[in-house]
Amino acid sequence: KKLGRRGIQRKLLEHPVTHSIFRALSSEGLRAHGLNVHAGVIDEVHVHRNPDVVDALETGTGSRSQPLIIFITTADDGAETGSI
Repeated sequence: KKLGRRGIQRKLLEHPVTHSIFRALSSEGLRAHGLNVHAGVIDEVHVHRNPDVVDALETGTGSRSQPLIIFITTADDGAETGSI
């Protein structure tokens, strides 16, 4: 209710007073450069082909005093192990 009708859009949530947004980003890291990130969640880190998205989000937090980036993954390091 606090976001109002205009605050909930198809691809993002926007706070009407602060104009803060919450949106999903493309897995293409090159498209994510130039962001001013306060917080980010990177899901399924083990599937990313390269570190572009991680690099873009980490450099995008440079102007923030207390940035937060959360990394989520459900897989191990990918190293094969012998039978138990």
